[in-house]
Amino acid sequence: MCALCATCFISRAQDGGHSGLDYSIGLGYDFMTSNESNDNGSPTASIAIGKQFNSSFYLGGRIGAHIVDGQFNDDHGDPKVYVPIMVDFRTYIPNGGRVTPFCDFGTGFIFNSLYDNNGESHHVGFNVMPGLSYNLSDQFALDVSGGYLHRFHVGGEAKGSKGYISFRIALRFHK
Repeated sequence: MCALCATCFISRAQDGGHSGLDYSIGLGYDFMTSNESNDNGSPTASIAIGKQFNSSFYLGGRIGAHIVDGQFNDDHGDPKVYVPIMVDFRTYIPNGGRVTPFCDFGTGFIFNSLYDNNGESHHVGFNVMPGLSYNLSDQFALDVSGGYLHRFHVGGEAKGSKGYISFRIALRFHK
């Protein structure tokens, strides 16, 4: 096991990348793809931690908040907030430059803050987000991506699924 870890560390170091963990803070917006009058989309915020294993592959976890437009408020005026807990797999296309194309694939569970009200449900979701990573320095990068998020209702009275066009910008820290 130690030999495997050492091999991964040495190959990563020879690959010109970092050997520590990546952390990121992101903001974005999800636009609804259907014409439902009760969902106009939502601003999003997230934090993530993960490991870039070599110049091409990253695996991590992400937690965030999607604050839904005020028309989804419950009887007490509380806003509806979705809390996604996702696993992210990212592939980079190394090109030797400061700007690196990538595609992020994520899947996980999305908690609904109003689950018990009016037949609300939690969700299982997945996303595909191609983007560009701009290396600001050896320890910081700016990631910009756009793609598709799909959520399937789980539990509650709501059925079916919803799709969103998503845009994200994140500041990534790595060692």
